[in-house]
Amino acid sequence: MVLTVKQAKGLEFDTVLVADPERIMTESPRGRNDLYVALTRATQRLGVLHPGPPPAVLARLRRQDDPAATDPGAANPGAANPGAANPAPAAAAG
Repeated sequence: MVLTVKQAKGLEFDTVLVADPERIMTESPRGRNDLYVALTRATQRLGVLHPGPPPAVLARLRRQDDPAATDPGAANPGAANPGAANPAPAAAAG
């Protein structure tokens, strides 16, 4: 189902895909408010598609496949285990 922000207001969906958030903000008279409505319709999963870099207002969102989004130590892998940053080379099979 494809809806405009105005049509989706007040509704909730398990999964929402927001296309071109920058365009939502620049072409709507309500700008960031409409983007907020679009982003908060999801109850389970939210996807955001953008043709260029994401708008600065979305800078805190992270990709689901970004390890830093689920594992704080992944942003600095050597912090928890100093040897992890430079693992020993694997022995050659012979």
